[in-house]
Parts: sequence; C-alpha cells; structure tokens
Amino acid sequence: MKGSDLEGRFASLLCLAFKDCTGLESAIKVRKHGFGFTSEGAVSKRAGALTRFKFQMLTVVAPFLKRKRVGQIFSPSFLLLQQLLREDLENCKCLFKSQLNQTKSYLIRSMAHTSGALKWAKMLREHIQTPWDKLKLLFDMPVTGVEMESEHSMCMEMLSLLDQYEEDIYSEWCKGLEQDCLINLSQPLISRSSSSGLISVNFNPKVTDTVSQKKLFWSVYFLFTV
Repeated sequence: MKGSDLEGRFASLLCLAFKDCTGLESAIKVRKHGFGFTSEGAVSKRAGALTRFKFQMLTVVAPFLKRKRVGQIFSPSFLLLQQLLREDLENCKCLFKSQLNQTKSYLIRSMAHTSGALKWAKMLREHIQTPWDKLKLLFDMPVTGVEMESEHSMCMEMLSLLDQYEEDIYSEWCKGLEQDCLINLSQPLISRSSSSGLISVNFNPKVTDTVSQKKLFWSVYFLFTV
C-alpha cells in the first residue's frame, strides 16, 4: 500500500470520527473543572460525554493534519469546526446578556452574589478562552484554508465584556466598604447589656460578610489560576 493511500484512508477515518463528535468540546482536548452552562444562565455540572472529553480527537491527531494529503481530505471538517465555534460564542454572548438582566440573581447557590458572580464570569471566560487557544493553533495550519477573523473578533469582544462585568461587580461591592469597616471595627469587641447585664460579642454582620466575601474571592482566584 502506498503512503498516499494510507494517508487517504486515515484521513477518511478522521472525518468519520469527527462527525461522531457530539460538539465543539468533545472535538478538541479541553481540560475544565467539570462545569457547563445552562440556558437559564446558571452554572451546573454537565452530564455525559461533554464533561469527560474522552474523545480529545483533534489535539491527538494534530501532527497528522500537517500532512498534505490528510489535511486536504479533512479540510471540510475544519469549516464545521469553525461553525461550532461561532455557535458556541453566540450562545455565550446570549448567556451573558441574559445574566445582565438578572443582576440580583444568585449564580452559585452556595456563594454570595458578588463572589458567585465573579466565579461565574471566570468560568464563562475559561469556557471561551480554552477552546479558542486550542483551535487557534489548528487554524494556523496552512492546510485548513479557514479565515478566523470573525470568530477572533467575537472572542475578543466577549473577553472584553467579561472584563468590564468583573470590574463593575467588584466596584459595586467596594462602594462604602472602607467606611463600614472603619466604623464597625472601631467599636468595642465585647459589649454588656445595660438591662440584663449579659456580655455579648459586638461584631457587626457587615464585617462578617466582608471577611467571608474576601475569603471567597481568594478561593475563586486560586481555583481558576492554578
């Protein structure tokens, strides 16, 4: 069997395998934290193949796609991959706009609004950034013949919107924070009731909430930067 025939058969198998992929995430090797995004804008664990990413197809076979014969046969699948990427970016944008209309909703049930919103934003950012970084390497190959300017603009737009969203959320939380902390921390830690004579801890709930939020901020930061 000639080398070109072997490459042709291999490329045909790749095309069939690619068609069996259930979506963008199963077509590329993406390491995530096991979270997905529902149509309602909440964050939830995704079931099924999309969470396990066992297929990891394009990352595994990327070196073979540089072969001229393989790349030519597989090239139509790159157009489908580009379409999947565009649809995913559009879904992320709709999800983001939906969240802007529900600014007071709790995105993470176990977290306060501010820290939950920041965690949600970082998860959405990773959902956008990680596949793009992987696909960008593939689309830089000369055999693909795919122009990605539109998708690149959509990706950069979403990342810019998320930057502004995180800044707005954090700025809103910081309003009056310093004054509240200074006022409450200057109060005596222990107080005695004038009527009953009992001693109680004089710790304002606002300070407690501030400390809790700060700890959550750090946990969110380390979770998505490690």
